Amino acid sequence: MPGNRASKKTPDSTVRQTRAARTGARTVALGEAADRFVWEDKLRDPNTERRAELIADLRSGGVASAPSAATLEERAASELEALAGLLREAAAFRGAGAAFAEEIAALVGDEPLDEETVRRAARIAVADQAWQQRTGTLFETRDVAETLGVTRQRVNTLAGQARIIAVQTQSGQWRYPAWQFDLDPEQRQQAATAHRILVEEGRMSPWTALSWLTSRHPELDADDPVSAIRGGQADQVLVAARRDAHRAAQ
Repeated sequence: MPGNRASKKTPDSTVRQTRAARTGARTVALGEAADRFVWEDKLRDPNTERRAELIADLRSGGVASAPSAATLEERAASELEALAGLLREAAAFRGAGAAFAEEIAALVGDEPLDEETVRRAARIAVADQAWQQRTGTLFETRDVAETLGVTRQRVNTLAGQARIIAVQTQSGQWRYPAWQFDLDPEQRQQAATAHRILVEEGRMSPWTALSWLTSRHPELDADDPVSAIRGGQADQVLVAARRDAHRAAQ
């Protein structure tokens, strides 16, 4: 009889380890498949705004981390602050609107007003403030007299000679842009000359001419005329003023 061969049996511990390894690998594979299914499902969703980010995450094998609690708290605080600012502005407008309505009622009583009349009155009421926002701080005559160390009469003379810039408000008061008194006397005269050219030759309103001086100009390397005068480009400013005055007068 042939001799019996002793069969080698794999130890139970090795079998268990092999099965565990296979089970673990299968679990990982299933997990990865599930992840891919979830992310691919998100990619198919037309409402997913972060599609490009999700694709990048899948390609890199990572997932974008969610914002931290501190980040969310900071964002919420920022949004609340912005909302509070809007509410304050709305309250201010409501208060101004109520005061405007009360003033109109006191002036005209029960007489009906058409919408265009009310709109025109509102534009006139805020015209000075709107222009000041565009042109900067405006001095009164006494402020100019104190700044230059002269009398009020002298201020009026300088304005009449177009040696300083003066504009008249809706109420008839004279105002003077404060920035011109930061210029030296020659530069101040140059700015006043440009203003006079626009008003006299271009038939612009003094307020429009004032706004021209503080607005960026394409012929001055996108700089504003006042800054160009400060930078020694007064000649270019006067050329641009005459050219724009000519266009405005046509």
